[in-house]
Amino acid sequence: MKKWFMIVILFSLAACRNNELPENIMKEENIANVLLDIYVAEGRLNNHSASNFMPREIYPLYHQRILEKHHLTDSVYKRNMEYYLTNPVALNKVYDIMIDSLKLWQEEMNSDSLRFER
Repeated sequence: MKKWFMIVILFSLAACRNNELPENIMKEENIANVLLDIYVAEGRLNNHSASNFMPREIYPLYHQRILEKHHLTDSVYKRNMEYYLTNPVALNKVYDIMIDSLKLWQEEMNSDSLRFER
């Protein structure tokens, strides 16, 4: 009986260790912030697509500046994206964080607009 108990404890400890992120992988909150910046930049560029503005030419510059803002290299960003794209549970947490952040941002924008309308 003691052997089985010890085996269960060892497996439990091993399972807990699997929740740790691999080396050079950002926490969900951090990669969520990077992705939010990227998606906002893409949205801004897409809004300008009707003009003579060339978003495809400008996007790499935006992308590079966003990575610099978050102190990332392109290879570290790609490694993180590969990790999260192959771990759907973790990626879902990232998107949950992003949705919460966008909701807060929207609430702030709405309260600011109400303040200016008065």
